Amino acid sequence: MKNLYIIVESVKFIEENLCENITQEDIANNCFCSLSGLQKTFQYATHHSIKDYISKRRLTEAAKDLLKTYDSITNIALKYQYGSPEVFTRAFVREWGEKPSSFRKNRKFSQLFSPLDIETMVEKRNKGEIHMSRKRTDLSELYQILKERKDCYIICLDMIGLTEINNISRNAGDKAIAEAVRRMDEASNDDMLFFRIGGDEFVIVTNYTDADDAVKLAESIVAQNGNTITCDGVEISVGLRAGITKVSLGSNVRYAELFNRCIESIDFTRLSGKDVSVKE
Repeated sequence: MKNLYIIVESVKFIEENLCENITQEDIANNCFCSLSGLQKTFQYATHHSIKDYISKRRLTEAAKDLLKTYDSITNIALKYQYGSPEVFTRAFVREWGEKPSSFRKNRKFSQLFSPLDIETMVEKRNKGEIHMSRKRTDLSELYQILKERKDCYIICLDMIGLTEINNISRNAGDKAIAEAVRRMDEASNDDMLFFRIGGDEFVIVTNYTDADDAVKLAESIVAQNGNTITCDGVEISVGLRAGITKVSLGSNVRYAELFNRCIESIDFTRLSGKDVSVKE
């Protein structure tokens, strides 16, 4: 229970202070634990160091600001505690694969690294449950969008072989995820919304009410399966599976259950033996 408390409180503290100059010692003090205890627990639970988690969250929020505001790149860099636009640009390119100026012109989606789902973590802590079967992110925005677009199909995707890619290196896994996001972004139109709902699971909320249109979009994404990226001199194949479905959200459906609804579509895809399948 103590370890789960540390994760919940550390993630809450980070999210509340993304734009502040916080240290790992600050986080440990807030959690009433030692720095070494915090670092070990955080790494075990999230598979990221505290430094990497903060960096990824800041660069994700910075990407959102690039797309949704007219703030200058310099102001965005300073907002997220980067000492100069040059330092920010180097970090942004490592995470997203392109410069902030290019990202602002060409991209639509920014949720590469969403915050962990604190609500589910707190709920499990209160029930005395220690482990989470999957790494969940906050789906409250997705829940609201699906209530508005209840007649539209959603495309649920997961990456093929990410565990094996991560075994090469964590950097390789991060670059593979960024490439998968780029393919989804490139294939989608401006009216669609994109969410990363887990470690290697994604949802595209389309504006399509015809399943065939959603299938064509999904097929255009998985058609790139087998195309490779290079990381640290290693050539890596990146692929995705896609399930097409609709999710009916009644008044009695809690948003935390939405994750399982989406995963069912992907699992159905696995069972069907196809890269793209439709689950009504």
